[in-house]
Amino acid sequence: MAELEGPEAGLTVLDGLELDHYRYFHSARAELLRRAGRDDEAGDAYRRALDLAQTDAERRSLQNQLARLRPPNDRETGTPIPNRGSGTESVPATRTATPCG
Repeated sequence: MAELEGPEAGLTVLDGLELDHYRYFHSARAELLRRAGRDDEAGDAYRRALDLAQTDAERRSLQNQLARLRPPNDRETGTPIPNRGSGTESVPATRTATPCG
């Protein structure tokens, strides 16, 4: 739904469900809120998903998503934030000299 009609349409569907106990509900909701530019609410949803997370890997992933949200002062001023990185950026290779001979 959200991919075709946008995050607000997806949120309308999710918000009609009674899944407060289900951890993936909150992480999905957080992602849609983030896409809709509603970072404060997305942060709350990510924190709720963190409360329900069952593995360290889930916690790390959710903490990373939470850290990528734009800080409140950047949202208020509209100041663009630098790319925080996804961990997939390419790093230029360094050459080392090797002796010839």
